[in-house]
Amino acid sequence: MNRILIGGIAAALCMTASPAAASGPQKDPLDPANLRPAPQPLGKQVSAGSRFNPAISVIVDGVYYSDNVGGEAFEILSEADGFSAGHGHEEEGEEHGGGHEDEHDHGHGELERGFNLREVEIALAATVDPYFDAFVMFVFDGDEVELEEAFITTRALPAGLQAKFGKFLSDVGYINKQHPHSWDFFDRPLVNELLFGDHGLQETGVQLSWLAPTSQYLRLGVEALQGETAGIANHLGEQDDVEGTARILEDAAGPRLFTGFAKYAPDLGFEHALQLGASAGYASSFQNSIERETFYEDHEGSATFWGLDAVYKYLPSGGTGLRGAFKLQGEYYYRTRDIDRRDVFFACEPEDLACDDPLNEFQVGDIGVEESFEEKQDGFYVQGVYGIAQRWTVGLRYDEVGLTNSTGRAGGEEWDSSKRYTAALNFLPTEYSRLRLQLSRGDISVDDGERETYNQVFLQFQMNFGAHGAHTF
Repeated sequence: MNRILIGGIAAALCMTASPAAASGPQKDPLDPANLRPAPQPLGKQVSAGSRFNPAISVIVDGVYYSDNVGGEAFEILSEADGFSAGHGHEEEGEEHGGGHEDEHDHGHGELERGFNLREVEIALAATVDPYFDAFVMFVFDGDEVELEEAFITTRALPAGLQAKFGKFLSDVGYINKQHPHSWDFFDRPLVNELLFGDHGLQETGVQLSWLAPTSQYLRLGVEALQGETAGIANHLGEQDDVEGTARILEDAAGPRLFTGFAKYAPDLGFEHALQLGASAGYASSFQNSIERETFYEDHEGSATFWGLDAVYKYLPSGGTGLRGAFKLQGEYYYRTRDIDRRDVFFACEPEDLACDDPLNEFQVGDIGVEESFEEKQDGFYVQGVYGIAQRWTVGLRYDEVGLTNSTGRAGGEEWDSSKRYTAALNFLPTEYSRLRLQLSRGDISVDDGERETYNQVFLQFQMNFGAHGAHTF
């Protein structure tokens, strides 16, 4: 009798201590929806533990580099026909682009043959209060310091909505929002590099995304960005007249680049994961100016792009580390640009004649070629990484850009495609460090049907220390 009485009292105490037990099943404490703190009344906000002590992480990235073309492999790639902000003919004059100083800087600075400290990343992350998270990343590249990202994301918007504002890597595609230490190879794929520049589609603006309340992952988003990414939204602003002759480049207020993306992941169980994505963008202002010997070749118009991406991951259960793990990913992008061109002479031509010579065809301020045309380019990559041992992986990647290379000009240039083949061997002693040996061979179309080939060798070391959060899928 006493046992029955004691048991009844214990059950009553448990129900009193846990109201959820009386009203229904308890919530899963690992469910992300239950990790989000509820908004507090004014004057009673609960400050985050990291409010005055953000999580700080440091990533050191060094590499030994060599090639068989006297260190000119990056220069060859920057002259790839078609898929660039210009037209692969910078040798005729200086190309002026907006956004980043060098559109083909290839990973925050071209590498010298020998030892290089590619970059040091310092990231700070914090949950500021129940309403906002903050993230800032600085990149030390040689003697320069750059603000890579600095943005705020909301935590308490209703109906699965989330807003982001500041400077950030766009969510278009798959690899664009990843930092270099997350890549499966030393460098990014050619199509991403030539389309968005060495920093990726990295802009200042706002993003609004929606996470569907479904059992399968579905996320939709739109972005309004300032528009300074060379290759898509080059914006130089209005240029000075030449002897009273106006140039076609005009200033335009931002935002000048608008993007949208969709990501879907079906439920494939514990060992398999798949994510499919689609993205698109429209730039209201694409500008480019190439300074030739005697005239400015100015381009102004708009640009659009769309892309598809897919990622599949397999991680066998059983605690075998990386052995047997497999990752396959690929992306495809297609870009069009509607361009108006006008040449304005800043010197007389021919140059060997005096400007007042009647045989001189063009005077300062004269307008040369005027035309409108449409450019079309595309490119893709596919890559796979396989775990051959507990701490070892091998990876293969194939890139190609310029499958569609069209200028739309009457009697215009014929562009060919460029290809690259890459193999990598990775050793990961722990989740904090990585050693990588990578071999790459490029077969690049550069000018008038000519091709350049090169071989590259990278021996890379990465070290991560500090409080670095888990990467997204």
